[in-house]
Amino acid sequence: MEILDLENEELLGVFFEEAQNLVDILEENIMSLEDDPNNSDTIDEIFRAAHTLKGSSASLDMMELSDFTHIVEDVFDAIRDGRVNISNDLVDLLLSSLDVIKEMLALRLDGKVYLNDISDLKSKLKQFLVIDDQASIKRFDENSTKNNFCLSESDLEEIREGLGIGQKVLRVSVVFNENNDSEVENGGLKIFNILKNLGSVLHTIPKYEQIIEDKFLKRVDYYLIYSDIEGVKKSLDSSSLIESYLVDEFNVKKELKRLADKEIKDIDSDSNFVLNDNFDFTEDEISDLLLEVENQKLFKVRLDFVKDNPMATISGLQMLQALKSLGKIFKSLPDSSELLADKFFDFVIYYLISNTGEESIAKKINLPDVVSHFEIKNVNLESLKNVRLKENDETPFKENKNIKKNSPISVNLIRIDSKKIDYILNLVSEAVISKSSYNQINSEMIALFYNFNYFYDYQESFQRNFLIDLKIVFKDAGLILEDEIESHINSLMSFKMEKTLNDISELRNSFFRLLQNFKMTSGRLSRIITDLHESVLKTRMLPISNIFSRFTRVVRDLSKKLNKIVNLKMEGEETELDKSVIDDLVDPLMHCVRNSMDHGLETVEERVKKGKSKAGTIILRAKNEGNVISIEIEDDGIGIDPKVIRRKLIEKGTIKEDAIYSDFELINLIFAPGFSTAVQVTDLSGRGVGLDVVKKSIEKLNGTILVESEIGLGTIFKIKLPLTLVIIQGLLVKSGSETYVIPLNNVLETHRITEHDIKLLENYHEVYNLRDEVISVLRLDKLFNITRDDSLIEKFLIVVNTSNMKTAIVVDSILGEEDFVVKPIKDKFSSSAGIVGATTLGNGKVVLIIDVFKLFDLQKDTKE
Repeated sequence: MEILDLENEELLGVFFEEAQNLVDILEENIMSLEDDPNNSDTIDEIFRAAHTLKGSSASLDMMELSDFTHIVEDVFDAIRDGRVNISNDLVDLLLSSLDVIKEMLALRLDGKVYLNDISDLKSKLKQFLVIDDQASIKRFDENSTKNNFCLSESDLEEIREGLGIGQKVLRVSVVFNENNDSEVENGGLKIFNILKNLGSVLHTIPKYEQIIEDKFLKRVDYYLIYSDIEGVKKSLDSSSLIESYLVDEFNVKKELKRLADKEIKDIDSDSNFVLNDNFDFTEDEISDLLLEVENQKLFKVRLDFVKDNPMATISGLQMLQALKSLGKIFKSLPDSSELLADKFFDFVIYYLISNTGEESIAKKINLPDVVSHFEIKNVNLESLKNVRLKENDETPFKENKNIKKNSPISVNLIRIDSKKIDYILNLVSEAVISKSSYNQINSEMIALFYNFNYFYDYQESFQRNFLIDLKIVFKDAGLILEDEIESHINSLMSFKMEKTLNDISELRNSFFRLLQNFKMTSGRLSRIITDLHESVLKTRMLPISNIFSRFTRVVRDLSKKLNKIVNLKMEGEETELDKSVIDDLVDPLMHCVRNSMDHGLETVEERVKKGKSKAGTIILRAKNEGNVISIEIEDDGIGIDPKVIRRKLIEKGTIKEDAIYSDFELINLIFAPGFSTAVQVTDLSGRGVGLDVVKKSIEKLNGTILVESEIGLGTIFKIKLPLTLVIIQGLLVKSGSETYVIPLNNVLETHRITEHDIKLLENYHEVYNLRDEVISVLRLDKLFNITRDDSLIEKFLIVVNTSNMKTAIVVDSILGEEDFVVKPIKDKFSSSAGIVGATTLGNGKVVLIIDVFKLFDLQKDTKE
């Protein structure tokens, strides 16, 4: 029986997601080493990330990635041991290595393998791992540290007792040179005496009694009270007895805790980690298994997994894939379908059919960051023929109740494909449309109720006035209505009408109660849908730090290239944005930052001459402002001179010499296509070059961008964006027979006007005087070729913000303000000018959403 084929896509999806997180951790921490090269926590975090990435990629047979990451890991191991010092050159090399790792991951994600020659890069990395003979630096052979030189608890207690308050312990591990004939037998004692002159030697391995014997010792560890590591190294460098050595600080308390944790783990292992002779097969499975095995071997492999591994939830799946490369997985406990769940398992048992040996299996699964312990058992196939089915007490698929509540693995997190969230959001969006439909039905029912009231009042009035009207009719006809007949008619009418009015009144009251219940239910449903919508939207929200963090590397690299000193500051990184907005925001922000770096900030010499600090500053700032998010890119550079802008615009023929513009308006004309004030174009950017692309990108996100600047003080790019592009608040407006939606975040104010309020400039350009500010007027009926309703005396004027200026849109009426679900327009309608999307109203009618930024372009086309 073959195990269900792996959902490789699921496994790889999780791997690439986690690998990207590890790469981000590496990049962030590598750069922080430049400012704080001795931060051991940072170095440890880098080492763990590299180690995890190496192991995880190896388990998925991405050997080019695993092998290269292994070299990077070795460099950090050397840094961690104090064998290599952090330098700017090393940081540059490590970042270049990280770029290669990114390329390898990108290619693997695309189903390809990285084949570029990186032997030169590998050689440069390995140079940091080679002994520098000229400096006579002697390094300790790490392989000799294993197994034989572990301290017992009593040894550690002995060291701790001899340690004074505030004193440090150094561990000096020395490997002796067997080829040195000069008193080689007394090497351990000679080094002991050298170290004793520096400080107190608290402990040695082997014991002091063995050191003083006349026999050669390959290695001795000394535990010395002394704080100067370099001083110890100088003392040892002069000795010809030593082949290599390692000096590091020894934390006694940490070692005691580690030993205690190990003892607890060993107790757990002794009691729980035993591969018993029970087999987890049904009778039919045993029959299938015996047929499958044939001349091969069957191995029962149990793996215990590391809980704090970043990829712990897919460890079982990773190792399943790794073991499959050695043969055939007949069965796993839990089953592969359970391993696909984003869930941590303490251990998993695999039944592997293979021709390989236990040594090959051990080599494949020996990944310390993934597997904490493993055991391999070669199953006796003969025993399977007579095996009795037993209840197996090994239940890896049960929930682990021993995980501490504050453990990272116990956090209630699940990984969900963004496509699933998008699907749920679409369903919620349909519910939002249904909510609008309920609101409309509610309005219609209220109108119907008022009609009932009107009908009741009419019937009541009819009864009161019937006889009076009847007498008038008789009189006009020259007839006399007899009293007896009048009385009879009156009695009959009173009886009939009273019954009718009672029936109508009862019906009206019932309808009123129904209306009240409907209104309450509709309101409750509306609140639930609103809460549900907000909750689903929150699942799509990501902190803007996902973007901001990328600029640390960008600023670092560009400052080196431009020979500038730049400090990058970030504010409001926790501010959240919809994932769809974040994905499209990287390029515009990147362009603004590069402009600030290249042409905004001065060189060191220029800044010193102006009395500024040598280091320029760029601030990335984000904050929430209601339903929009504000993002600012600020620099303290040279600023933008509006006079220079004006001169350039006149030279290009963009504006006339006598044109009147404020400084603010001139500065914001840098967003004109191809505009630049740069004297020299660089390969990075030019202040203004390509900023029209930035503006278009922001407007495509239904946002705005403007720039503020002061000469000599700096420049600020100000961007405003909606929190999400899926559902917007908008004004429902009518122009002629057509209905449209204008996004509310573009709307500044609204006014009732008459045609006399709109004035003409140069006989064709319509304007409106808004509190002594003249603004352009656009008519939707003209722009979209709609038949105008000239019978209307009053119209509505909607003032909107289009990046750096106000514009007024004239419509016939404003129908209301609502939430609208934005649906993209595809195919031949996707390029419709002035339209950004469509939405469905509660009554099922489809209406278009106005793109206020494109209305000017549409007006130009209309004039032409």
